[in-house]
Amino acid sequence: MAPPPPLPAPTTQFIAAITRVAVSQICRSVGYDAAEGGALAALTSVAALYLRSLATNAASSSTSSGRTQPNLLDLASAIDSLASHRGFPGGSDHRRPILSSSAVRDVIAFAAAVEEVPFAGPIEKQSEVSVSRSSYVEAGRDPPSPWVPPWLPMFPESEGEIRVSEEVENVKERCFDDEEKKKRRGFDGGGDLPLERGRLLSNNAKV
Repeated sequence: MAPPPPLPAPTTQFIAAITRVAVSQICRSVGYDAAEGGALAALTSVAALYLRSLATNAASSSTSSGRTQPNLLDLASAIDSLASHRGFPGGSDHRRPILSSSAVRDVIAFAAAVEEVPFAGPIEKQSEVSVSRSSYVEAGRDPPSPWVPPWLPMFPESEGEIRVSEEVENVKERCFDDEEKKKRRGFDGGGDLPLERGRLLSNNAKV
């Protein structure tokens, strides 16, 4: 028996465990009392990929409409998009309301017909981590292009760009330290004094 397909890489173990429990509940609701580990892992992978595609399509629909957060209409459009490969009644009618789609009604009918099995414990929502980026002015750096205003937040950098910027900063620090050392040697008398030039008189003789 071939090994089941792995879960998507960004999926954390916590989310994978929740998806596995949800798939087990769906299997139990349709009459299954037990399942092999490989079959359950394969169904969990399919469910995770479906949810990811659903979220990607909803986010794309939201972005194309000029919004940053998807809503119910975007989710219904994503369900239609994923069901379009097999076809559904009314799918070719572009004038129909999006919420009256038969694909959406199938999901609603399934949720209404199946008895909900709650989880043993509450599922904590993951807190959104907001990353505040300083502007180029605040960081004392120049924008990557002349048409980028310096008051904008700095663009995310890749690992290679971060290493290059760190090397540039190290070179700047070394150059600054060398200049400071040269100035200090000059003030302390340890440096070489410039040669004194002779003064020119009216008859071009040096004294």
